[in-house]
Amino acid sequence: MAWTTPRTWVAAEVPTAAILNTHIRDNLAATEAGVATTAGDLVYASAANTLARLAKGTSGMFLRVAGGLPAWATSGSSLSVSRVTLTDVATSAVTTWTDWGTEYCSVADPGTASVDIVCWLNGNYNTNAATSTQRLRIAVSIDGGSTWSYSPTVRQYLLSTYWIGAFAVYGLTAQDPTGQIRAKAQYYADSSSCRFYCGALALLVVP
Repeated sequence: MAWTTPRTWVAAEVPTAAILNTHIRDNLAATEAGVATTAGDLVYASAANTLARLAKGTSGMFLRVAGGLPAWATSGSSLSVSRVTLTDVATSAVTTWTDWGTEYCSVADPGTASVDIVCWLNGNYNTNAATSTQRLRIAVSIDGGSTWSYSPTVRQYLLSTYWIGAFAVYGLTAQDPTGQIRAKAQYYADSSSCRFYCGALALLVVP
């Protein structure tokens, strides 16, 4: 039954069954008492002047907003962690950002309206020229890999002549995932031959 704007009556008007059913029976059925049919149900506005029933969730679920409407979601109180070891790669004159191997960290969408994401990347690389430029960065996707965001900086430290180590941290706060959360490593190398190795990437998702 749908809600109908209450009728304005006129003097001496004779009500009919259709009028009474529309403005009394159907309008009462569209109220909370009529919409909530089971113990534990919640009632919310699905549109202007329209109430809808949200059936009770199961134990441990919590209420979130999805698509602008209330919805139940599974518990997101625990942390989610993923870690991978990156494949060694040798490169030369790669002056665009390139994926370091095919490995990536992944965490399923925890079903919460907001998550914080932290990634760590560490790795080593060596080069045959002291003036060469090598860089690492982290890429993160919250929609299963369709779009990516990138860490702005990479920290580097000299291990020995032409042997470089790098450590990067990338954090994203108050994200609303729409798919699997992923993180991958990327590298950049100038005209000097370079080898990236001993890389590791970790992903932490906090609901």
